[in-house]
Amino acid sequence: MAEDHNPLANRVQQLQGDLQGRDPEQMAAQTGTCLEHGPEEQAYFQFEYWGEPVIYPVGQYLACRTDDSEPLQVIDQAMIAYYFHDSAGSPPTEGWISFSELPDGQFYHQAFQGYTARKLQLGFSTDYAGFESCCRALEGEPVEFATRAFRFQVLPRVSILAACWQGDEDFPPSYQILFNDTVSCHLPTDACAILGSMLTGKLLAAADQ
Repeated sequence: MAEDHNPLANRVQQLQGDLQGRDPEQMAAQTGTCLEHGPEEQAYFQFEYWGEPVIYPVGQYLACRTDDSEPLQVIDQAMIAYYFHDSAGSPPTEGWISFSELPDGQFYHQAFQGYTARKLQLGFSTDYAGFESCCRALEGEPVEFATRAFRFQVLPRVSILAACWQGDEDFPPSYQILFNDTVSCHLPTDACAILGSMLTGKLLAAADQ
């Protein structure tokens, strides 16, 4: 990951460096991941990311898919590095919060809505069945919230919700990306912004297929 021109790649390297020397057992407890030992006692964390099993070797801190050992993309490396870097443990989640309720989220709320909620509204509008179909295609879990809502487990203790409110003759339909209410115990607000954009992109890409 020597992409010096890529600020995100540089940030990943910084986070990976900060993880060096931390207690793996404590990290596993704080992130809700499994600490395993492979050949030659190489320790690694095992968990699911967006529903796919990955491993995260201690020391190297480069996330790879378990099926072919291929490293994940830089944006995914960033999400996982942020998660292991910032996780401090948390109580069980009890509900959903908006981006504006995250630390400093109110300041960036309008921008976040521009590349999440407004894009979803333009992409799906009144096609509620299409929205549901795309969420199910991405293995979203139906949740009793809004008109239609689907939960996506991104990391062991980070989940995100895509919600739709049906419009009527007076109000247009609306869409929102929400987060589990303990997400700030595990990710900084800028990482949550990236997650919201990622889910929006995944849904719109599914709609184009």
